[in-house]
Amino acid sequence: MVTGIGSIGLFLLILAFTLVDIGQLKPESRLYNLLNLIGALSLVLYSWELKAYIFLILETFWAAISFFELFLPKRKK
Repeated sequence: MVTGIGSIGLFLLILAFTLVDIGQLKPESRLYNLLNLIGALSLVLYSWELKAYIFLILETFWAAISFFELFLPKRKK
């Protein structure tokens, strides 16, 4: 079960990156940040189960940044 969660998370992160890279999504789009958030949270669970704490820290930051991009108001420049 945990391998499936990790696989889905990895797929979502790669999908988000690929869609931006080929110009189908913008990095500031809600879908991009949602894919990153769900993917990173899935990998947080996966790395917690595996006790891969360095990876857990990375994915926690990745999820937090995506969360802030989705739900906090943007500052005007």
